Amino acid sequence: MEQNHQDITAKNKQPINGTLIYQPKGPAGEYAKWAINLCNGCSNGCEYCYNRRGVLSHAFGDEPKLAAPIKELKEKLVRSYVKTNQLTSNQIKKHWDWMEQESIYEALAQIFEKDVNKIGLERLRKEGIFLSFKCDPFEPSTTAVTTKALTLLIYYFKIPVTILTKNTAWLDDEDSEIYTTSMRSSNLLTIGFTITGMDEMEGKAPSTAERINALERVRALGYKTFVSMEPIVKFCRAKDVLMDVMGETDEIRLGLQSPFKKDRYEPDELIEFLQYLVAASRATPETEVVLKKSFFDERLYRQIPAYLHDDYMQLVNELKCNEPL
Repeated sequence: MEQNHQDITAKNKQPINGTLIYQPKGPAGEYAKWAINLCNGCSNGCEYCYNRRGVLSHAFGDEPKLAAPIKELKEKLVRSYVKTNQLTSNQIKKHWDWMEQESIYEALAQIFEKDVNKIGLERLRKEGIFLSFKCDPFEPSTTAVTTKALTLLIYYFKIPVTILTKNTAWLDDEDSEIYTTSMRSSNLLTIGFTITGMDEMEGKAPSTAERINALERVRALGYKTFVSMEPIVKFCRAKDVLMDVMGETDEIRLGLQSPFKKDRYEPDELIEFLQYLVAASRATPETEVVLKKSFFDERLYRQIPAYLHDDYMQLVNELKCNEPL
């Protein structure tokens, strides 16, 4: 690959999307300026998942599938290799796994090179990339392609990457050494865990306790970490999680359940939770607390009784809004 990157000035305010690297919008845009979805689909099976609703829900399956641009280029590269080397059927069968893995890596390298040239290397180095909104990048069937992508983004392009996962097995699998050695020393990878405390709604995902344990292990390795508490389904469960993770992570990002639904939350419980959150934030300044925009929704504000308006605004304004790592 030739490292010939063209930077695009910030004056261009039109969305700039590459083949894989794109600018997320809406609530997703609160997490990152740039994102990549290496796969589509997730086996965690969370009941509240936004990908299971809306016009594209029919395309979101329980088993992750390689993103179309990667899959198409991978298949093209495999066909070219077979033709160039005049492989027999037995040779193809014997070397299939190797060809698949090598062609995925090369496909990622070619796509990333074009995307980085289009968007601008310095811009991506400054703003970073998020993985991902349409799959869990560290579930067993996606970890291999995620590791390949991180190797390119971090080692070759030196672009900061933020990952959000519910999974924990990747810390102990056969390829985990890269995360316990060279990857951590790059200081370019931030790892977050979604922890809502709602195990009964999170299908096949590891338990809350397992995720908290993994969070502690990742932080002990020297990574910058965060916890995504979104969606908050029950304030009592969210409090339990806060008690366990305050002081154990660099940042906690909190978001209410979507889409907005009138009377989903009791106003008194919301105020009580925010009071607890402010107190916890003051007592543990080493963990930054960030509220997503759902806490500032005017529809939510209007359903809070007038006598609580001042309390509500004072509490949310003390906490940071939409300023992730």
